[in-house]
Amino acid sequence: MSTQSDPLYIMGRSEEETERLARQGELFAPALRMVLESAGLSAGMKVLDVGSGAGDVAMLAANIVGANGLVVCLDLNPDVLKTARQRAAAAALSVKFLDGDTANSNSINSSGKPPA
Repeated sequence: MSTQSDPLYIMGRSEEETERLARQGELFAPALRMVLESAGLSAGMKVLDVGSGAGDVAMLAANIVGANGLVVCLDLNPDVLKTARQRAAAAALSVKFLDGDTANSNSINSSGKPPA
């Protein structure tokens, strides 16, 4: 288990926190789906999920927008993105996960590797 200290995310960054986020996502999925659809999210739309974490919102959005839509996710934590990518692949969802920080656009990349 790796735990990273992060002054901006009080819950910490660990495998246990990623698992907690996934369980939380399952619990809130029905209500969140209703919120996304009430907000107008529908088939074919494009979605940007900033701070995507374990990918729960992204995967739900991908289900709504379907194959003709696009979901792009951004998160600072490459470990949680690895988990999110695995979960999306296991669910056969097309979601693009980018490593990076919105405060520093030079840090954003889609390789899955930290920027040089």
